Amino acid sequence: MTVCTLRNAPLALAGLALVFGMATAQPAAAQTATNLNCNGCVGKKEIREGAVRSKSIKDGNVKAKDLTVGAQPAYANNVYENGSVGTGDGGTVTALFVPISLPNPANIVATATWQFGLNDNEGADCAIRLNSSAYSDTFSNGAHAGNVVGLDEHALAATGVFIDVSSGLHTVRLVCRANSGDNVSVRKRSLTLITVPKTLQIVGP
Repeated sequence: MTVCTLRNAPLALAGLALVFGMATAQPAAAQTATNLNCNGCVGKKEIREGAVRSKSIKDGNVKAKDLTVGAQPAYANNVYENGSVGTGDGGTVTALFVPISLPNPANIVATATWQFGLNDNEGADCAIRLNSSAYSDTFSNGAHAGNVVGLDEHALAATGVFIDVSSGLHTVRLVCRANSGDNVSVRKRSLTLITVPKTLQIVGP
């Protein structure tokens, strides 16, 4: 009877196991996960400081309302009319108006300039109004009267500051009023508007 002896059996078995493993093992296929719902998965700890820059943000993705108040933009514009409008006998007239759209809450600084056409001893005054066509002494130049014989030209100005104006549509007007019994023409009207995001804190004694 012939007996076959397998020498170095441990090494042979190890070799067979290695060959078997190589024949059966398959590399893992790369996959992309879809339809994930993950709220708050990426936070400050996962984003390295300085990793997000201007080029990383798609144009138009960041709005003014997304910024802190100190970083919100300011806006400015000017409207000018050379012709004249008039009123008389204590009446009022909107000499100039500017419709605006605020993208975010802001303060509005409005400056108006104009010329009065007044006869001798006639008087009138103008005021800057926000969302109103009624005259008010606030943000006005005060009553002004002609003091020469014949038509007199008076160059005047007024400034108004409107605090914490809400976002949306608004209208800034230059509203003028003639004194009782008088007639007035308002010429060369100009309105300059500046929006400012923050309110200046006045430090008093």
